[in-house]
Amino acid sequence: MITTWRWIIKKNINIIILAVSLSLVFTKALFSTYSNEQQMISDGNIYYLQYGVFTKENVMKDVTENLDNYFVKFEDNKYYVYLGAYTILQNAIKYQKILENNKIYTYIKNDYLNNGLEEDIKKIENDFPKENNELEIKNINNKIIKLFQNRKA
Repeated sequence: MITTWRWIIKKNINIIILAVSLSLVFTKALFSTYSNEQQMISDGNIYYLQYGVFTKENVMKDVTENLDNYFVKFEDNKYYVYLGAYTILQNAIKYQKILENNKIYTYIKNDYLNNGLEEDIKKIENDFPKENNELEIKNINNKIIKLFQNRKA
């Protein structure tokens, strides 16, 4: 019985090697495609400061009642509440830290913005201070939020 298996393996070694090689090549191709898709997802042109996602409008209104400045996007039958939007990740992080100091916690969501607001946001961000001047950063964020409130994003 053992000699039969050895004979089969010897006779078919080339096929076995080919099958293993092809499976490695296809596996590598599959994972590299997946990795590229993940990279594309994280390469959007806008960084939203997402405060929450709600399925009911009345719940969203109750939760945002005490917020000073925000905008809402309705997508996929959900209300997405954002406290800011930036084209530069470092600016989003700076404002996120200001919010955290005030016990307001957000998630930075990277996405694509295709309605022309991106250029307007970039113009406003040109005034973003190099130092962490909280008042100036809040004023810039308020201008960006007004863009979204005045136009559908």
